[in-house]
Amino acid sequence: MTTARRERLLAGLLLLIPLLVLLWASVAGDGVPSGADVLFATPFFAERAPPGFTRPANPLAFDVAYQFVPWRHFAWTSVRQGRLPLWNPYSLSGTPFVASMQSAVFYPINLLLTPLPFARTFAWSALVRLWIAGFSTYLLARFYRVSVYGALVAGVSFMLCGYLIVWLGHPHTNVAVWLPALVLAGERLLAAPHGASVALLAALVGIQFTGGHIETSVDVLFCLGVYYGLRWWQVVPRRGLAIVLPALAVALGTALAAAQLVPFLEWLPLSAEYARRPPARLVLFDPRAWRDLLALPLALFPNLYGNPTWPGPYRSYLPWGNYNENVLYVGTVPLLCALVALRCRRGSASPVWALAVLVLVAAGMAFHLPALDWLNALPGLARANPARLRLVTSFGLALLAGFGADAVLDGGPPARRWFLGLAAAVVVAGVLLAAAGNLVLPLLVPRLAAWGRHVVEARHAALPAPTHSLDYFYAELDEVLAGMARAFRIGNLAMYAPAAIAVGGWLAVRGSARGPMLVVLAVVELVGLGRGYTPAVPRRDFYPPTSVVSRLARDQTLHRVTALGETLVPDAHMMYGLADVRGLDFPTRWYAAYLDAAGRST
Repeated sequence: MTTARRERLLAGLLLLIPLLVLLWASVAGDGVPSGADVLFATPFFAERAPPGFTRPANPLAFDVAYQFVPWRHFAWTSVRQGRLPLWNPYSLSGTPFVASMQSAVFYPINLLLTPLPFARTFAWSALVRLWIAGFSTYLLARFYRVSVYGALVAGVSFMLCGYLIVWLGHPHTNVAVWLPALVLAGERLLAAPHGASVALLAALVGIQFTGGHIETSVDVLFCLGVYYGLRWWQVVPRRGLAIVLPALAVALGTALAAAQLVPFLEWLPLSAEYARRPPARLVLFDPRAWRDLLALPLALFPNLYGNPTWPGPYRSYLPWGNYNENVLYVGTVPLLCALVALRCRRGSASPVWALAVLVLVAAGMAFHLPALDWLNALPGLARANPARLRLVTSFGLALLAGFGADAVLDGGPPARRWFLGLAAAVVVAGVLLAAAGNLVLPLLVPRLAAWGRHVVEARHAALPAPTHSLDYFYAELDEVLAGMARAFRIGNLAMYAPAAIAVGGWLAVRGSARGPMLVVLAVVELVGLGRGYTPAVPRRDFYPPTSVVSRLARDQTLHRVTALGETLVPDAHMMYGLADVRGLDFPTRWYAAYLDAAGRST
């Protein structure tokens, strides 16, 4: 075995360690990382709630438990029985299944895990996908001649970044984890523009299209196009035909994924969700930019506006979005290293320059910044959710972190002084945050409560048909204020962890074992913040049958079930072979119009 292969093997094994720690309760135990305890918050499953249950471990796992797990179960069962699940007979009056795309029937990882018991597939799928993200980022960093320690920092940062952790149970990550591999294939295509390089990129394009989330596919391919164009301009001397080869690879990859894409494209115009999304318009300035910029501090303090896994009812302290949509976190040490790279590793031919432009473009689009927001109106992007371009921003920052780690390790005193200054600034920010939360906030709570009640009363009076009483909204406001008080208490390590890690980084850079310590600090923080976000439910509590389910399952007559409100949320019925007149996603336009006319009471 060559030295290079031995190094890659060791790096791959090292990247497995934090993933095993993150998923240990599911890989080695009987936990199922699905967040399926949200079921017990509804009347239909309340009788089977475990002792002491008061609230789901993560209420934002709603879509995972009610949509993606049942869909995955139907696909898993069908494939094991030798059937191609083109049609889902259990929801609505029947609905396309493969065409929905989010079912990810053809995704290679799902197919490879089919022989395993269904409950075991979730942990191994999460492990494999995150490892692909981390190891391919490591390989890309090494392609750029980043050191082993710098490449490990980059791999850990992207593998455990906030985006991949919060969307782990969604099909978003099926697609997102292939981004570094796609960029690496693009770089190899630039370096050696021949048939094998085109074939590799085409295969990866085809695989990511089967992942089940077309918006993420569009974001990933947009990122690939922008970055490839920047690198082509940097490294190709005579500006040859290498610029058109990625288009050929994408065309071939799209053809490879035709079995997934053709049904989806046929179904898409019928979708009520697609009809509800007006295309983005070209505006001089989008006022949402001011609102979105309030989420920017989450790049440093990810729990600044609360965390759904903390005790008590979850209410984001920002009145828009939620934790999943706002997340933009790659770790304190990687973020500081990325800033060092921008300061100390610039150069007209350096990948750092291209990565900096990519981060700027993606962040500008995600935050609706002037001029860059106009790109959101491009064909293919106009109906997408630009906030999800945080994925591309996170990828760029993670890779920049590798370059920055090298600058800290071998760039001499200037780079280390820059890192130490940034670390000190994070510590100061943490101290100021603690002071504001524990000294100033208690004084402001009465004023905030009075102002909040005034806003609630004004908005409630403007509603034509209020669905809740004022007391309900008052109670929600009180929960938010109480949650803020709990979140900012000094003992809440998850709030102030970045400042603590910055102290560790400051000490590590002044010590002798700088490389290993930077990697360890990144792992400790990201694993600590990511553990439990997709809660591992014991198998005995993983969609347990209820008395109603058992009675309905014994009825062999032709029938469909339904329920009011969230008594039985679709598509949970699919786990028991029951057919519901409702469905959670992909209703047609006519069905959505019918529900609107009926007041959506079902």
